[in-house]
Amino acid sequence: MPAGAFKAPTGGNAAQNASRFAELPAFCRVAATVKPTTDSDIKVEVWMPASGWNGKFEAVGNGGWAGTISYPAMAQAIARGYATTSTDTGHSTPGGSFALGHPEKLTDYAYRSEHEMTVKAKAIVKAFYGNAPTRS
Repeated sequence: MPAGAFKAPTGGNAAQNASRFAELPAFCRVAATVKPTTDSDIKVEVWMPASGWNGKFEAVGNGGWAGTISYPAMAQAIARGYATTSTDTGHSTPGGSFALGHPEKLTDYAYRSEHEMTVKAKAIVKAFYGNAPTRS
């Protein structure tokens, strides 16, 4: 992403964060879908500064049952030189209704999405920079 070019998907609080996104430095953006089970649909993003990486990795959350990538928190991390990642925890609707009749999706939400996100994001960071983060 060129400096200042990121536009968050519509909805939520994207509009109020537009100025924060406009001030971002250039970064590499990787968006992925992780499917450790046939019922999994875990969205993950990894952002890495194009220059000035501080050697650190920061995973950011989304709060409770949110089911969203935390773009504002990722913007804050990237602005401070961190490689950063976030996940929707395997669902895209607020609340827990996504888990009814879907035990694997509940497992994704409970812990698997964060584990999968972290393992894959660290591998992406290492591939991009040629070395792993010194702190995470």
